[in-house]
Formats: sequence, structure tokens, C-alpha cells
Amino acid sequence: MAPLFSVLTSMILLQPAAAATVSQADGVAQIRRAGARDWSALQAPERLAAGDALRTGLGASARVDLGDGAELRLGPRSELVLEAEEVSAVSARLEAGRLRASRWLASRSLSLRTPTAACRLRGGDSEFEVGAGGETRVEAVAGRLAVEDLRGSQTFLRPGERIVVDLRGLGPPEPRQDERALGAERLRAEARAEVALDSAQDRLQAGSAREARLGELHQGRSLIDVTGARVRVEEYVLRPRSDQLKLVALSRRGDGLGYLYYFGTFNQALPADLSLALAQLPGCVERACDWYLTEFVLGRSNGTDSVLERGLNTLGGQVDVNRNGDPDDDVALLFDSRANAYADVAASGVYRTLFNRYGFYVDGRLKHGWSGDGITTYADVSAATAADPFTGAALTPAGAWLDPQTGELAVRTVNVTFPSSERLHQQVYESFSDGSFVQWDHYVLDGEGRVSPKPGASSAGLAALGGGLLDHGYEQVLTSSHFAGRKIDLVLEPKLLLQAGLLR
Repeated sequence: MAPLFSVLTSMILLQPAAAATVSQADGVAQIRRAGARDWSALQAPERLAAGDALRTGLGASARVDLGDGAELRLGPRSELVLEAEEVSAVSARLEAGRLRASRWLASRSLSLRTPTAACRLRGGDSEFEVGAGGETRVEAVAGRLAVEDLRGSQTFLRPGERIVVDLRGLGPPEPRQDERALGAERLRAEARAEVALDSAQDRLQAGSAREARLGELHQGRSLIDVTGARVRVEEYVLRPRSDQLKLVALSRRGDGLGYLYYFGTFNQALPADLSLALAQLPGCVERACDWYLTEFVLGRSNGTDSVLERGLNTLGGQVDVNRNGDPDDDVALLFDSRANAYADVAASGVYRTLFNRYGFYVDGRLKHGWSGDGITTYADVSAATAADPFTGAALTPAGAWLDPQTGELAVRTVNVTFPSSERLHQQVYESFSDGSFVQWDHYVLDGEGRVSPKPGASSAGLAALGGGLLDHGYEQVLTSSHFAGRKIDLVLEPKLLLQAGLLR
């Protein structure tokens, strides 16, 4: 006769796992059964089986109960695939968005994969977020959490720690944000959520107010936009880390707020006098810059819609773009922040950073991008089609705007025009083979909101004004077939943008 303990143990091990169930869904939520191609509306409660996928829309959320008190909470614009469920372990894959694992028992582990990380939680609570380019943010709230990058490097997070994992690997573990603190890392997280994915207008207002209190450099004044409305313009520069800077620009009009943020990581620690590094951002003449970007994130939002750009330089240096054999990226005029004017550099070498990994995201989903290794010109890159330009992972509808006809990113065509032969108004129209579009209207404005006349008869852009641009306003209006008739309308002070190389 078998010992009673052995019999009981066998009975426990042979018990099937309690089925994962979507117990609650708020807003638009969909399910795709294992092996199926199409998504269908989710009606909670809904049982999940291995291979099933769950996704949420704008402002939506869903809760998955695991039967033993543990739960998974999926945030807005997120996609989760349940890979396996057993008594002692659950495996899942977070393709995009945010997930919180709560009340996890020590006797049961959660293995969670993202485009850039593999995480294992045993006991406690943790939070996960997958952003642009597969960047993964992991926070340990309670319990033991192991995190591994694509290269196999691993670290363990203690309760109260967080880490960011991207294509380059594991970042340094850092303290999880204290709710009472207003540190720059919290501001970065808020800006990422507000600008890139799913903020409401009130969160955008609150986040921008906190940015204002921490600004290291600040410029602000009231300007009049192209419609005649008065706009309060504020711009701030912050240092989240010794090798990082963040530019925040706010356009307030009435109850509305436009928000731009630019987050740059440099090759080394920034100097105490930040203007030294800012002066080199547009590029350096006849030598590589002392401080240059290795990565940037540039986001714009109206609180509902967003566009986000991310660039990554894995080349390890800069390129003389005037002597790389590609006339399309030659630089004739370079802004000199010390003289507040453009300098003629057509006959000189100009060193700039080339970003060999790039992604452009609309409402949190990849619209177009590129990648390339060992490039010396942007003519060497390959456009992203079916794979993520940062991670190489296959693109899915949750993270990319795929053409339904091809299952790949739509082909992009760019057309640049100057609608007026007399005024400084440039229009950039990006059309895509699936019929969608993104349009950029750039205006240089005088003090009364009028579009400034062009200097002379040429169709030259901002550089034609020389130092006079600093006495003007600059307005950027974004429209898109994805915005449902809305627009992102930003009125900006030119100087900080010129220094940051965002206006050329």
C-alpha cells in the first residue's frame, strides 16, 4: 500500500489547473482563439485556453483571474497571449501595452515574455509595460522577480525596484518611484504614457504642471497661432540622468493643451553648463562632437492622439555627412547657438549622428521605420516591412499599422510642398499604400499670428530667416487619417528647438 502522503501528493499534481478566466472587461476588448486569424468581441466572463490572445482598445482594460486568487490586469491598448497554464506555472507573452500581475502565490510562477525581455515572477505583485520599439519597463512591487534580456544577461529585482530593457539589453536597476516624489524618472514615465499611448486630458495637464516645476532651463511667452488664437508657450529642459536631457514644450490655448517632449541619451555625462552640449546637437564642424546622441524619443500629443519617433544609434560614433558620398544629406547651413544665427558650412565637414534603428509610431503603433548595420548614409538603411526595426520580432496588429492586403507595413511616399509662393508655410504629406496619411504643416509666424513672408523669392525654409527666426513663432500642425478629424497643434519658441536640432 502506498504511503498516504505519496497518494495525496500524486492527486494534487494530477489536478488540472484552474482555467484562466477573463472576469471583467471595461471598454473595447477582443479575443482571438488559438489557431484563429480573426478577433471577436469579448463577453466577460470568458475562459482562456493556451494560445488564446486578448487585446484592449483605447481607454479599455481587462482582468484575468487564475483561480487561486492571482490575477492579471491588462491596461489600455494592450495585447496578451496566454501560452500555457499549469498548476505550478503560467506562461504568457505581452506584445504591447501594460500588465499588472497581482496576488501571485509563491507556489506558482509567472513567466512573461516581451519583445525584449523574459521575466519570471514567483510570489507577489509586479508591473510590466511594453512601449515603442519593444522597450520594456518592469517594476517589482512585491515578491521575487527575475529579468533577462535578449543576450541572456539576467538580474533580480527586489521589491521596490524597477528596470528598463530594450534592444541594447538590461538597464540599471533603480528604485521604484515613491508616489510622493517628483523625480525626473516619474516624469519620463508619465510623459511616455501621456504622449505615446493613452492619457486623458486631465492627466496631461497634471503631468505638464509637474514638469514645469522641475525645469532647469525655461522659456515662455504668449504667441498668436495661425488661426488668431492666443497660445501660452512654455519650454523646459530637464536632466533625468547625468547623460540624458529632456525637452518639454507646452502649447496652452483655452482648455486645450498640446504637448511635445524630446528625450535624448548621450554618449557621455553632460557638462554642468548644459548649453555646451545643446550647442553641439545640430552637428559639429570638421570634427566629431564631444556630446552626441545615442538614442532619442520624440513625442507629440493633444491628449488623445499621439505620434512618437524613436531613434537608436548602435554604430558607436558620428558620420561626416558632407563627405559620405550622399548629396541628399549634405548640410549647407548649421545653426550656431552662440551667435544665434546660421553659419555657412557647405564647404566644411559636418559630423552628425546617424540613427540606424528608427521607428515612427501613431497612437502607439508602428507606422514606418528602418534599420541597418554599418551604415554611413541613410540611403543604406532598409525599410521595416514585417519585422520590428529595433527587435527584429514579427510585427502584429497590436503594435503596428499593417496593410490588410499584405499583412505588412504599408509603403510610404513623401511629398513636400510650399502652398504659398510668398509665405513660410511648408507642407509634408506622407501617404501610405493602404490609403492612410500623416500630414505636417509647418508655419513661421510673426507676432500677430500671420505667416511670415519668405526672404526673397526662393522657397528656402527656416534657415532663410537666419537669426531673425528667433524673433518669430513656429507652429506645427499634425493631421492624420487615424485622428478622426482631430489635430495636434503645437506653437513653439524656436530657440530651444534650434539648439536641440529639431528645427534645421
